[in-house]
Amino acid sequence: MTDTLNIPTNRDEADQVAYGDSVIKQLLGATICAFGATHTGEIFLVTRKGDERQEFIIGKDADTGEIAIFEVEEGAPA
Repeated sequence: MTDTLNIPTNRDEADQVAYGDSVIKQLLGATICAFGATHTGEIFLVTRKGDERQEFIIGKDADTGEIAIFEVEEGAPA
């Protein structure tokens, strides 16, 4: 079996790759404080790295229909 790497072909795809790299860097070395599922079936994840706390939602992207990870902005409704 040969794995192939999908290389971004446009700016939007490149931005998605950069965002994914950023999220991975934030998660590396972080402690998972909480995780679970929302009432809509999305997965939520709360992490802490040093004094920094971050929340993520993993679910289906409404625009593409693909599974995606979203960083929850501070002050956003739960």
